[in-house]
Amino acid sequence: MSTASATSQFLIKEEFSFRRILKKEGQLTKNSTPLQVLESCGMFEIPGMAAFDFPNFPEANKSFHLINFKLTEEFAALKGLFNGFINLGQPLGVLMVFEKDRKIYSLKYYKADEEVVNVYLNRVFRFVSEEIRFKRILRKILENQKAFAKEEGLLKAELFS
Repeated sequence: MSTASATSQFLIKEEFSFRRILKKEGQLTKNSTPLQVLESCGMFEIPGMAAFDFPNFPEANKSFHLINFKLTEEFAALKGLFNGFINLGQPLGVLMVFEKDRKIYSLKYYKADEEVVNVYLNRVFRFVSEEIRFKRILRKILENQKAFAKEEGLLKAELFS
């Protein structure tokens, strides 16, 4: 009888464990730059950035921005997933590429397209975050199934011995 109550208590405890793996709310904030979006994500190190004007064509009034970043060690395993999302396509005005030889990402855009870049980055980060959350939940489910299988084996051994 005490084994059954211990099992039910275990089930009640584990039933709510998935609530600890929370969804993060959208990270899109008004008046933030793509650099701030990358930094707030927490997945990247930013080794360099640059901005260029076009002095030969001042009437164009354009400013080109380049941000180099790489995945932190903690998120290095997500490189394939992140590259997959990048290769699915990018909106007009955003160019993000992975340079294999340097193991670094380059984000290139015009200042006028900053809002489009922010929306794109937030969308990619949301997908990656959802995938991370899914993997955490799946890992927890598999752990629970193993624990239940062990407990079931112990109960069967106790019943049939």
